[in-house]
Amino acid sequence: MSDEQQTRTEPPKRISLILDSSRPLCREDIIWVLHYVQKKSGLERPGAAGSLKATIIANLRQVQ
Repeated sequence: MSDEQQTRTEPPKRISLILDSSRPLCREDIIWVLHYVQKKSGLERPGAAGSLKATIIANLRQVQ
């Protein structure tokens, strides 16, 4: 099964590892999740990735 097909059917096993509370998060985990969300949102709504990026940036600026 290709990565794209796996993305459409079920979340990859890495998500289970990231969500495991006994394992600390690292920078690579966060980056991977952001890319995964961007890929998923782009597959489901073409053209929406730009607005998603703007929303994420706006939310991060509010936190700071």
